[in-house]
Amino acid sequence: MEISIIGCGGVGTHLALPLMKYAENYENNLARVNGWGDGENLVIHFIDGDIFEEKNLNRQLVNESGIGINKARWLGGFCNLFAGKNTRINIIEEYVTEENVDKIPYGFVFNCVDNNATRHLIEKYRQDMIYSNGMCIINGGNETFDGNVYVSNSSNKSIFDIHKEIAEPKDNNPGISCDEAVKETPQISVANNMVAALMLVQFYKALETDGREIIHEDKSELYFDIRNGEVAGYDRRKVIGD
Repeated sequence: MEISIIGCGGVGTHLALPLMKYAENYENNLARVNGWGDGENLVIHFIDGDIFEEKNLNRQLVNESGIGINKARWLGGFCNLFAGKNTRINIIEEYVTEENVDKIPYGFVFNCVDNNATRHLIEKYRQDMIYSNGMCIINGGNETFDGNVYVSNSSNKSIFDIHKEIAEPKDNNPGISCDEAVKETPQISVANNMVAALMLVQFYKALETDGREIIHEDKSELYFDIRNGEVAGYDRRKVIGD
């Protein structure tokens, strides 16, 4: 299995370690059942061109050792301390741009970036390559108190039809820095952590159901609001007439 975490800051730091441990357990069980032995069975790519700053310490799972270090390098190195013997960590110290988007590895992509222009770029790439790479993108984002997680893995309906702010982004790629984004829309670790948790829920569903229920059940998008404890699932594709 190949997993890419794009954006290793607010959401990415909350997501990476539990994601890795769950994926390892799934792959190890699969190998045991099928008698595949102890060969490498999980590769995780950490992708980010940004560095940690002191202001990140209040809501991202990083300590002072990360200040001034590339986020992908620090987070990948941290997760490597807990990685199983059949897990390989790959670090890519770059933003995703038009020039390198086609280098995103196939498989599961956890899109934790903080700008719609990059979300648009990654989704457009998935659509262009859908019949050849089997890419499943689990997208997550939040503002101060609420956020959403949605899955892009359908050839029948585009996320652009559902989220116009991604179809026609008003920001830039690779986007403003995390600190600049926080000034515009302040974020807190509780909401970042909630996005990460719901991304794991969608990943679990994709593995356990081979991706089918994510499209056909009322779970293609999950919305939350920490102020009232609400978590709601929506089948966006049916809402718009699928």
